[in-house]
Amino acid sequence: MGGLTLGGGIGWMVRKYGLALDNLVKAEVVTAAGEIVTASPLEQPELFWALRGGGGNFGVVTHFTFRAHPLSTVHAGPIRYDVEDLAPLLRGWRDVMRGAPEELNATFLAMPSFGPEMPASTQILVCYADSDEAAAEAAVEPLRGLLGARDADIREKDYVDVLEDPQPPEAPLTIVANNGFAPDFSDDAIDAIARVQRELGGVLMIRSLRGAFNLVSADETAFGFRDSEMLVISAAFLPPDAPPAATDRVRALWAEVSPFLAGSYGNFLSGSDEQAIAAMFPLATRSRLAAIKHRYDPQNLFSQNQNIAPVST
Repeated sequence: MGGLTLGGGIGWMVRKYGLALDNLVKAEVVTAAGEIVTASPLEQPELFWALRGGGGNFGVVTHFTFRAHPLSTVHAGPIRYDVEDLAPLLRGWRDVMRGAPEELNATFLAMPSFGPEMPASTQILVCYADSDEAAAEAAVEPLRGLLGARDADIREKDYVDVLEDPQPPEAPLTIVANNGFAPDFSDDAIDAIARVQRELGGVLMIRSLRGAFNLVSADETAFGFRDSEMLVISAAFLPPDAPPAATDRVRALWAEVSPFLAGSYGNFLSGSDEQAIAAMFPLATRSRLAAIKHRYDPQNLFSQNQNIAPVST
């Protein structure tokens, strides 16, 4: 929960309640100097700003205080599709989400086959953030009518039962992952994503944002790209002994999608090199984080992370 929050926290309620870090009220932090401080809008406000998106660069957070939201049950589950061309389905899904209530959260997921027990699949996972069955059904119904819809398993359940620990493939693999925020999930962006997915054949996950996610201004927290409509995540699976050319091919294909995207989501990045850090933050945000880092950790004690180096101003 700590890493999720400090890096963002895009959950099943992101359209209704925003990011996990948007619901952080205050944090108790042990600084590099060994001091125990409270960060909140009124106490250490610059540190509080930096913690919400800047990760573990500024201290060890030993206590989080969150704003909670009453919630009895939700309506959640998958809608499965049989399609050869993803583009029409993605366009239909986008159009539904643009007019959907913020209670409806949805993630598009295309998975390759991992053997006879895990065949390839295309689905939209939904979570309607309310116990109202009629309202949930009305919101979900347009998704049931999209091209290639096969069946659905959407039920009322406790929110905790929506959360799952995904099981990675048992076979050793090299995973080449990329992600980025789409400010506008345009037809051209969709065509590029569908074309690259046909070539890669890996995991494609697209998370619908907007709603509460967009209501927070770009400079209110250290988490950028608040104008985004979607978060696009791609993961290609290669044999462990794949030559460098195979990884280069994945990167080259992803480059066809990159012009339609901005930045990247640090919680879904495996790398922590300079290029990864540059993608995570807009330039002004990164400069402000570096100055705060210099104040709270001038010697860069907290460096085994997606590191922001201290810079004096």
